[in-house]
This record gives sequence, C-alpha cells and structure tokens, in this order.
Amino acid sequence: MRQPLFLCLGCLVLAISCGETNHPVRRQTLDVPPSGSVEGDSRGDSRAEDSPPAGLAEMPPMPPVAAPPAAALNIKAPEGWIQRQPRVSLITAEFSLPKAEGDQADGRLTVSTAGGSVEANLERWRGQFDDLKDKPSETLEVAGRKVTLVDLSGTFNDQPGPFARGEKRANYRMLGAIIPMEGDNLFVKAYGPEKTIARHEAAFKEFVKSLVPGE
Repeated sequence: MRQPLFLCLGCLVLAISCGETNHPVRRQTLDVPPSGSVEGDSRGDSRAEDSPPAGLAEMPPMPPVAAPPAAALNIKAPEGWIQRQPRVSLITAEFSLPKAEGDQADGRLTVSTAGGSVEANLERWRGQFDDLKDKPSETLEVAGRKVTLVDLSGTFNDQPGPFARGEKRANYRMLGAIIPMEGDNLFVKAYGPEKTIARHEAAFKEFVKSLVPGE
C-alpha cells in the first residue's frame, strides 16, 4: 500500500516542477539614463552634485574672516633693504638691513600685529635688553594717528623664533614703532648692531610713516 502512495506523490512533485519551468522568469530592470545626464543635473549642470546635504541648505553662510590690518598695507621697503621670508607666521613682513662697515651682522626689521596696550608692549621690548639704555619714547602724529617711537640699546636677548635658542648680543640697538589700527596695533621693530641701526635710522622713520593709513 505504501509503495503506490509514494509513487503517486513522486509523480505529483515531478509534474509541479515541470510546470514551473514552462513559465519565463520575470527580471526587474532599472532604466539607466544616458551617460552625461543625471536626474536634477541635465545638460551637464553640476549643481546637483555641488548642492549641500539635506538640512544644510537652510543654514546661513559663514561671515567672511577679517584680514589683519597689515594685510591691506602696501609695504614698500626703502632702497637697499632686502625682503626675507618671515620666520614665523605672526610676522607680516620681514627685511634684512645691510650691515654697516665694521659690524659683524645685518640688522633685522619686522612688521607684525598684536593686541595689548602701548605701554605693555613697550615694557615687553624693554625686557629684551640687559644693561638697558632707554631713551624717552616719542609720539609722532601721522595722518591723524599718534605713532609711538622707542629707541633702546644695550645687550639684546635675541630669540629669533618661539622655540629657538636665545643668544645675548652686546652693543645692540632697537628702533620700534607702534601704530594704532582698527583692532590690533601695528608693530615695526628694527634691531641689530648699533652702527648698522644708526645707518638705517632715517629710512626706518620714513618707512613707518608710509605704513600709516591715509598718508
């Protein structure tokens, strides 16, 4: 009894299987647009690709970053000064002042911006000298702005960079100027052997005047 039953069931399964193979398999296909055209990007328009992600398009644009005051200055050095690549990023411009006869090194002049009061920065400069000979600071009015000038001399504690090893240099002189600007102040600092700085003193003052806006 069992053998005919199993035989019937086997014939039924075989019939069903053969019946499934008679129907074609339906394959789902996707319509791919022609090359060079993307939905929302017709005729090669790349705006869809450059669009911000959802939720970011409504964000207000970031305000432009204000450039430091010295970036807008037309810095032109006097004849004979040699422009150098600034040693640190905080310095806007740097020049080498050719040495005077008998001196062993050139002078160095930097232009930079920084905050803080005038007096605090003058004290910082004074602190860079041992055996300081400090002439009284002067005030020079240029184009309606009061420019503070300082003249220091002595043994200069020279530290060319933030992590550079310092070195004491005897018989050095520094001419400095602080120019009030919108925001931070503009600083001009020239230092080197005394005779070299004396050679460039007149050019230093003219250079400072040329940096004052409105001059």
